[in-house]
Amino acid sequence: MFQAGYLTIKDYNPEYDTYILGYPNEEVKSSTAKVLNQYTYNFQDTVPLKKAFIDFSKDDDIDNFIKHLKVFFDAFPFSLNNQNEKHYHSILYTLLTSFGANISANVETALGKADLILKMPKTIYVIELKYDRSVESAKRHIAFRRYAKAYLDEGKKIIKLAIKFSSKDRNIESYKVVTADKTA
Repeated sequence: MFQAGYLTIKDYNPEYDTYILGYPNEEVKSSTAKVLNQYTYNFQDTVPLKKAFIDFSKDDDIDNFIKHLKVFFDAFPFSLNNQNEKHYHSILYTLLTSFGANISANVETALGKADLILKMPKTIYVIELKYDRSVESAKRHIAFRRYAKAYLDEGKKIIKLAIKFSSKDRNIESYKVVTADKTA
């Protein structure tokens, strides 16, 4: 993959004679994830969460996708739960990356770091996660930090998505979708 240009050398450690490899750009990262995903999931279109994501990428049906995410988290092993926001942040990022999504984590803007930015074909989702804090606090955080403003020139609809994870249920307790206006 390196010789074909799908991976580039990001760093070298002479002490251990090791290389750090990375993707040259987001397009290569996304297409590589899609190809690898075919080998990860047998009959990928029959996997409900994957199918819900494919539908979500076509029609922006966030409600159906969240419904399937909740089923995924309900099946997540109790012993692997770290009981914090970073746990859910990492899982969501990894899951969406494995689906080939154009997603970035901890994206810096002028006023802070957005938890996740998910770029879909028609829509950009600015996502803020909260753990045992209200979905309203996540919504206010996105607005106060004006994360959506950084994407106003991309010509896509911008959705602010606030998600609350609950330690009691170990799952998504609630979420709120707000369409950003021209002032974000």
